[in-house]
Amino acid sequence: ITRTAKNVSSTENCIYLSSPKALDAIQRTVLDVLKNHQIDMVLIDSPSTLLTYYEAMDVLKFMHLLTAKIMVAGCNGTLEILDKK
Repeated sequence: ITRTAKNVSSTENCIYLSSPKALDAIQRTVLDVLKNHQIDMVLIDSPSTLLTYYEAMDVLKFMHLLTAKIMVAGCNGTLEILDKK
């Protein structure tokens, strides 16, 4: 959601997407990076924010698929989850 709050550009080590409303784009971008780059770590910052835009079951399915793809690629993954407090 950073890109929706301010104008930022992707860097060599960080990709910003246009909208948190684009689950397909998020998934496609992560999978492209896993296929095309030698990486050993994936950080998904605040996936809980997706609950603002999607139903809980849709987010759960999305995160399940994404974490499975990360594991299959042999990468470590970190999911930063925000607490409601």
